Amino acid sequence: MPLEFKVFIDDEDLPLYEKSKQSDALYEWEAMVPVAPPWLKWAVPLGLECVALIPVLVAGTFDILAIGYLTLSLALLLFLTYGVIGADLHYQYRITPYGIECSYYQKAVKAVYSINTFFCVIGIPVCIIAFLVMGPLAFVGADGFALMAFKPPRPHGKIFFHSVDYDAEYVLFFQEKTNRLLLIAIPHDYRIEFKGFVGTQKEAIKAQLMSLFHVHGYYEVTNSEELYSHPAFPEAAHPRR
Repeated sequence: MPLEFKVFIDDEDLPLYEKSKQSDALYEWEAMVPVAPPWLKWAVPLGLECVALIPVLVAGTFDILAIGYLTLSLALLLFLTYGVIGADLHYQYRITPYGIECSYYQKAVKAVYSINTFFCVIGIPVCIIAFLVMGPLAFVGADGFALMAFKPPRPHGKIFFHSVDYDAEYVLFFQEKTNRLLLIAIPHDYRIEFKGFVGTQKEAIKAQLMSLFHVHGYYEVTNSEELYSHPAFPEAAHPRR
């Protein structure tokens, strides 16, 4: 199923972005970014499973039906946590002569959209039959939700564009906490600052950035506080925001 992307680009950068889309990439890479730490992805479904256990404890029976109910509920919770709500973010980057394109979306398992599409396909003839039998009353009240069958859900993403000055001088930082490389102009200008996730490709991406831009130093920091207090951080040309 094709992705639908929403573009977040300043009006002044739109002409550059249009040129960037039509140009060949100087370098491109992808990175998967977790939306939550692994321990949280286990803690949430297990906590909710404890809630699902309450009806079994209240009923006071622990038979094959109760075991099946708990097994299915835990499987569903893990599926939703790992495959849907807690699915990793898929980032894609393109460096072109006009700037750096960044797009990302949550990479939920394709089965989610396939299942939704299946029920939508089934729902359309059901809606038509209901309309022929009952007329407009078929969609009155709660049955109105059946109209959603005509618009199956689709995955969405976002697109950003960072204009850069290839003649400017830069310093390059690696922020360990977020696993990002930060390309910062000298003097510091937020309009051409770039931050990109690197996944497991830090060294390769670092080498490419240092070859494409005038980078005068590379430094590693732990977090934002250490970054802004680092002796090599360039003096800001504009107030921080």
